[in-house]
Amino acid sequence: MKQKSLLVASTIAEVSGLVGTVAPYKVTPINDNWNVLITGVGMVPTVFHLSQALHEEKYLRIMNIGLAGAINRNLLLEEVVNVIDDEIAFWGSEDNDDYLSVFDLNLQKVDESPFTNRKLIPLATDFSIATYKKVHGLTVQTVTGSSNSLLKLNKYYAADIESMEGAAVFYVANQFGIPALQLRAISNYVEPRNRKSWRMKEALSALFDAVRNLIA
Repeated sequence: MKQKSLLVASTIAEVSGLVGTVAPYKVTPINDNWNVLITGVGMVPTVFHLSQALHEEKYLRIMNIGLAGAINRNLLLEEVVNVIDDEIAFWGSEDNDDYLSVFDLNLQKVDESPFTNRKLIPLATDFSIATYKKVHGLTVQTVTGSSNSLLKLNKYYAADIESMEGAAVFYVANQFGIPALQLRAISNYVEPRNRKSWRMKEALSALFDAVRNLIA
């Protein structure tokens, strides 16, 4: 049986322009080379459903796609970016007005698999995606939408974009020893919540254009 690759997204909207409507939480064939999995939003559902899928079938590679908020204002709305590493945001403990990560607390070693110097760096895939800007990702449990939260985020992290699943995908892929790739389209800037400025429809269109040939 031919070994396939797995396309992973958190919501149906993030793949509908590529594969139509598919059922969430179950692996669905796209073609002879690819299956797709909708995990649900956030790290916990992503870890569970992706791990379950990888226990059931061995894949050549994983490609996580979706939208992202841009922390780095040099990124353009609707731009498609290649997330080359990711971090789990605010995973640790408050220390009065300060914050200590699990690494600072010695609850997790900075270079213990699947981490490399505190970050989740995926095993390289064989995709040719040099046209897409390389960025650093941050995975959050709550999407940043206030000035205070943004100040705190910038104090502790040097990330370009935020999502709610990227680090979870890299974590699981690294644990299973499977190469992974994360492509995201910028739908909004990370700022006090203002939906009027979001470009979700346009960003999704750009994402679909970027991914379509990769899953042929």
